[in-house]
Order: sequence, then C-alpha cells, then structure tokens
Amino acid sequence: GRTDHRHFGTSRGHTPLNVAGIDSDANHKSSWHHYLKQKCHVSSACPKRGCYDCPKFSAPGENPYFKELHQMSEHIRAQDFIASGEADVWRKTVDL
Repeated sequence: GRTDHRHFGTSRGHTPLNVAGIDSDANHKSSWHHYLKQKCHVSSACPKRGCYDCPKFSAPGENPYFKELHQMSEHIRAQDFIASGEADVWRKTVDL
C-alpha cells in the first residue's frame, strides 16, 4: 500500500485527554514521598527506620530513633569538621 495516504483508514493516532473527555491516572497517583512513607508505616521496621516525619508520632522529629540517628550523624559531622581544620577559626587560641 501507499504510505502517503496515512490519513485514510481507521487509525487516527493519539487523542488528547481533554478531547476524549477522560482523566489521566497520573492525576490520582500519590507522590513518591507519600508512597514510601505509607510503605514504611505498614512495615515491621517502622518506626525503627528513624523517619523525621513518622506518622506514629504527633510532631515531626519526635521519633526517638530519628533523634538517636540525628545525634550520631551530627557528632560524626562535628568530628570531621574539627579534623579537617575548618573549625580552627572559631577556636580560642593563646600564644604562650
């Protein structure tokens, strides 16, 4: 058959959603963050994963596992900050 008469026949190609009068499923999908949050909430590891905004606690950051992990990471960051010498400008030094 000829290929220059593509507009003939039953195949009309893609119909835009607003023309078809239907809605996309993409408008009803939850975000990746909320999907992972819900997945964590129903798993046996919750709240031990230490999520900042764990739904099992009243306020964000109230998860004791999060507090423990956060304190440990802050300590590691402080040690790295001191070891690299970036904290030297805030140290008080005395020349003897």
